[in-house]
Amino acid sequence: MLGTSAYNLYAEEGVREKLFNAMKANGKVVDWNGLGKRRDGTSFWVSMNVQYIYDNEGKIIGAQGVVRDISERKHLEEGLRLGEEKFRKAFDISADSININRLNDGNYAFVNRGFLQITGFTEEE
Repeated sequence: MLGTSAYNLYAEEGVREKLFNAMKANGKVVDWNGLGKRRDGTSFWVSMNVQYIYDNEGKIIGAQGVVRDISERKHLEEGLRLGEEKFRKAFDISADSININRLNDGNYAFVNRGFLQITGFTEEE
């Protein structure tokens, strides 16, 4: 890797420029997520913390960072999102009356179409 360009590690064009533009505003980026590129050309999700390195006169002479592979986390998040989407669809379109109430005060948190149709109330009410 020594002597090669860091541009080779970004899976999408223009991303490195966006990252450095974000760094210009704060001098660093924290938990920046994007797609990295492996040696074999496949992409993977990364989270990066990057900051500039300055010389004694305050001039930027480089950047240093930590890159973490968050592919598994992203995969799990997508699975949760899809599961939630399926639940939401099933909840909403069920002809049965379904509602979810908060335990602390008994107020309705969610009601479905079946509940609204049976009770005659609107969701806003």
